Amino acid sequence: MRSDLRGYSDSGLLRRGRSLQAGAAVIGATLLFATGSARALTTMTMDDLPTQPVDGLSHLGVTFSYTESGSPSTDAVYNSPTGPVTTTHTTDPSLHGDTVGVLQIDFDNPTSVLEMGFAVSVTTSEIEAVAVELFDPALNSLGTTYINVDPGSFAFASGLFENTSGACVRRAIVTFDSFGDAFVMDNLTYEEAAPCGCSLTPSACVTGFAKGQLLVNEKKEGNEKLTAKFLKGPLLLQSDFGNPVGGSTSYQLCVYDEAGDLVGDLSVDRAGDTCSGKDCWKAVGGAPPDGKGFKYKDKALADDGALLINVKGGSPGRSKAIFKAKNKSGTMPTGIASTLNGSASATIQLLPSDGQCISVTVSDVVKDDGNFFKAK
Repeated sequence: MRSDLRGYSDSGLLRRGRSLQAGAAVIGATLLFATGSARALTTMTMDDLPTQPVDGLSHLGVTFSYTESGSPSTDAVYNSPTGPVTTTHTTDPSLHGDTVGVLQIDFDNPTSVLEMGFAVSVTTSEIEAVAVELFDPALNSLGTTYINVDPGSFAFASGLFENTSGACVRRAIVTFDSFGDAFVMDNLTYEEAAPCGCSLTPSACVTGFAKGQLLVNEKKEGNEKLTAKFLKGPLLLQSDFGNPVGGSTSYQLCVYDEAGDLVGDLSVDRAGDTCSGKDCWKAVGGAPPDGKGFKYKDKALADDGALLINVKGGSPGRSKAIFKAKNKSGTMPTGIASTLNGSASATIQLLPSDGQCISVTVSDVVKDDGNFFKAK
């Protein structure tokens, strides 16, 4: 049975989803990251769907689960009007439930940006009232953050969770201490579509590439090079690679050793940007969505040393992808060759943020000496 936080109101009403603690995201805002490129954030204000139990609900790239005593429960509700009306970090309607339960939040795409406001049915400041445990893309725990709550100028106590570490988050599990018998959550802010690092183990991707190649040359410090090729692949369309020309697609190259452990992670997030005064990306074989693919070139090597990306769809046996990177003043991640040393194979994956990830395993190791690794 759900408890009710209603019964108090306050004239200092905050606009829904647009007023969080200092530094928090605003609905539809675009934040600038270290790469200098923009990413749009999504803020879920819990009022855009009909009132319903949150357990099993999937919406805007997020899936919710709510359990009590280990069993699924309907006692947490999306778009619930039975909250505290307004607190510093929440405004009704919101996600409302019992503090005896456990709220689990899963993201379709891992996100490094994660914020959410909480309120509990107490009128006093409390220490560690809410606990948020985060999990990485491979669902390994990243640790638990405890949130203090304070009523401020409002009737009920609230607090704000922020992922200040920048770690990539696939899942968050929220639990509550014994302060009060009800909670609300509001203003869940995250990256809905942007990729956030490689998974610690290979993702489930499209395979079917007849040939592949991975070459990592780290013999000369400061001049390291990497080439990854996916050749003679399955049927793929231009749209399978997203749209970095007119859209916001970013790319992640992930390298795994024989055991499936992540050893290399290169990211390119330059959709719509210019490189040396020219467009970084160009459509290949026609404009989206009717062309063949896309080509990226950046002689400045700004994003993880990436020099060239060439992705091209086609009929079976004709699709391909090539990724080339080169180090310049520390722009490219290094140590990949040494980590692959002794591995009998390697798996390379290319993940567009809003496209189809592709994968190939190369098991014919031509050379491997700790500074140079080549397999096909």
